[in-house]
Amino acid sequence: MADTLRLGGITLSDELVQLDILDSGDSNERLLALLGRIASARVAIPHLHQARAGGEMQSTLCLPAEDFVSLSHDPDGELDGQWCTVRRSVGTISLFPHCFDLALYGRVIHVLHKRGIPVHGISSSVSALVIHTDYCRLEDAVAAILTVCHLPENHTPLRPVPLLDGQAVETVAVYWEPRMRIYGMDIQRELNLIQLECDPEAFIHDQWLQLGARQEKFRLLVTQTGEERRSRCMFLIRQNDHSAIRAVLTGLLGKNFRARLIAEEQADMVSFHGPHFHDRYGIAELTYSSLKKTGCRMLASGCTGTSVNIVVAGGQAEAVAERLRQVCIVP
Repeated sequence: MADTLRLGGITLSDELVQLDILDSGDSNERLLALLGRIASARVAIPHLHQARAGGEMQSTLCLPAEDFVSLSHDPDGELDGQWCTVRRSVGTISLFPHCFDLALYGRVIHVLHKRGIPVHGISSSVSALVIHTDYCRLEDAVAAILTVCHLPENHTPLRPVPLLDGQAVETVAVYWEPRMRIYGMDIQRELNLIQLECDPEAFIHDQWLQLGARQEKFRLLVTQTGEERRSRCMFLIRQNDHSAIRAVLTGLLGKNFRARLIAEEQADMVSFHGPHFHDRYGIAELTYSSLKKTGCRMLASGCTGTSVNIVVAGGQAEAVAERLRQVCIVP
């Protein structure tokens, strides 16, 4: 246990459907059309993250399985024409608090792949690291994670049960607001974005265990599965951590995993958090449609749980924040 990382808790989701879609250029047109339809159906989105690869933006989002069925007609057919993947039985594992520790990411992704447990995506919120896998493998994934992490004796249940006056309830109410009521908005400037593309077999290499060895921290993490099962890992980091993290990632190059660095650039991030964002439908649609009007170059994003994080090219944070203030109620 001395070599394991301490967690405060782990929670497992209900069954989800995961969509991965590509948009070319800066349009986000396919994503915006889908988000509009989801908002019209009054469906909340618990997880959505994006990362740019060349001239394309890949969006990964999850919907409750029962809500996906209720969406109009055939969502698969609507997305024909460009690459799209629909995974119909996915679950998420939220590890918290992550303390922005890269060692947690490195150890978890390493052990899951060594145990043969698929990873369909990873994203970070303000406090949690969220891993997407097959719904039927959630318990196996937790068992694997607990070989590199440990929980306190009084940790919360893996599957929390909502209570009302001491009685279990079947559902949680969702609602909509014309302007998003948030806790506050934060701007982080002069960050570095670095992105690695590799075959999933690369995660078995012990090189991943070197992440975080020098106490380097992340600001945002996104991992996605792209075309031909290729994995893309986006790290948004502080400038003083760049050389250490880059050294670990370049250590994977030339090891027959087709690993390559596909992006390195300066970036800014605008973040805001709201109570019960995961219970509000329309949050993502309002955020991304508003951002389109800024003309800023989005590099990545994460809308997970109660957190929204928008990563743009360096120097563009204030324009993004100003636009978001028009659709948010900022204290």
